[in-house]
Amino acid sequence: MSAEDARTLFTKMSNTTSYASHFGAAPKLAEDFKILKTKKLGELAISRILKPSVLKIFEHWLRIND
Repeated sequence: MSAEDARTLFTKMSNTTSYASHFGAAPKLAEDFKILKTKKLGELAISRILKPSVLKIFEHWLRIND
């Protein structure tokens, strides 16, 4: 492995580890879709960072395809 390849791999591992330590493992796209099928966005923990007006817009937008 070249030094540049090793540096790239180490950077990727460091960023992944840093992300995982702060936010947990990145969710899978399919899991995200399934959770929004069973719960409203307002019921999820992530909704606490959104303003109520923004949350209302997102929930309306998500219901369009129901």
